[in-house]
Amino acid sequence: MIVGEIKSIHRYPVKSLAGEQLDQVRVERYGLYGDRSHALIHPDRTGWERFITAREIPGLLGYRARFEGSGSERSFPEVVITGNDGQVFGWNEQFVRAVHTEKYRSIALETHSPDETGLLAVDTSSILLVTESSVNALAEQWKQPLDERRFRPNLVISLYEDIPYAESAWVGRNLSIGPATVRVDMPCERCTMITIHPETLEKDKSLLRLIHQERQLMFGVYASVQGTGTIAVGDQVKLTP
Repeated sequence: MIVGEIKSIHRYPVKSLAGEQLDQVRVERYGLYGDRSHALIHPDRTGWERFITAREIPGLLGYRARFEGSGSERSFPEVVITGNDGQVFGWNEQFVRAVHTEKYRSIALETHSPDETGLLAVDTSSILLVTESSVNALAEQWKQPLDERRFRPNLVISLYEDIPYAESAWVGRNLSIGPATVRVDMPCERCTMITIHPETLEKDKSLLRLIHQERQLMFGVYASVQGTGTIAVGDQVKLTP
């Protein structure tokens, strides 16, 4: 059953930084090509506790990361980072000095490669999906315009039938998107990241409170990759058993 099409594609080359919007991208086993392939970490910690995120340093969302040039089998393309003030950085110590704070003096750079197995620096599952219908329904409840980028989705789906939160019923089922296939694994539990406006960086906790009251903190769904391939904006999304 065809349920909709891809409205927008978002990739985040650096974990917890603003990302880039794409017309097309290759879906790899770990997720979108290069997604969360770079991360800022606490060098003295291990596991997921090592990652430094915008929950700790909200100003990270004021930096936009994108790939430039072409990569290779063993390395992703060069990461270019642009701050809200227009200053441009590479993935280097100059950027670390720009984002370090009195509290977080010790920051290291972590870089993954395309030939690694696993999910790189992705949180829970390969790809995060939200639907335009759900964003619009939540905005109506919130009584404010709502930028889909607050939810840091990889794919925003425009449904052919305008059914808010339809994606909640997809858990356990597969979606075919162009030549790629993903399995919807679980709802996404939201945190304080969504309280930060992606452009102004202003915080508004009322959005998180609303999702807690109305959706038990769940908004959007995580999916894991079952079949790879290049997908594009406008590709139809087919729900399968």
